[in-house]
Amino acid sequence: MSYTEDDVGPLVSYLDSGKRCLCGSYCFRSFVHYLTRLDLRRVATSVTADLCGRMHAPAEAFLCSSACLQRYQSNPYATLWRDR
Repeated sequence: MSYTEDDVGPLVSYLDSGKRCLCGSYCFRSFVHYLTRLDLRRVATSVTADLCGRMHAPAEAFLCSSACLQRYQSNPYATLWRDR
C-alpha cells in the first residue's frame, strides 16, 4: 500500500525502515540481517554460469524472530547456514 507524509505524518520514516522477513512478516526494530548466496537455478529455468562456473548471486535477507531463525537454519536450501 502506498502512503505519503500527508497520510501518516511522522510515521513515514518508521514505516520506510521496515524489513520484510522471509516468512512474509515485517520487522522494524529487531531482526537478523544476513547476506547469503542465491542459487539461480532455483528461481530461473535457464541459467548461464560465470567464467568461474558459479551459478549463484549475492542476496540480502532478514529474519524477524528466533522461530524464523530456527526454521531457516534447518532449511537445506538456506546456504548461509551450510557455508560457514
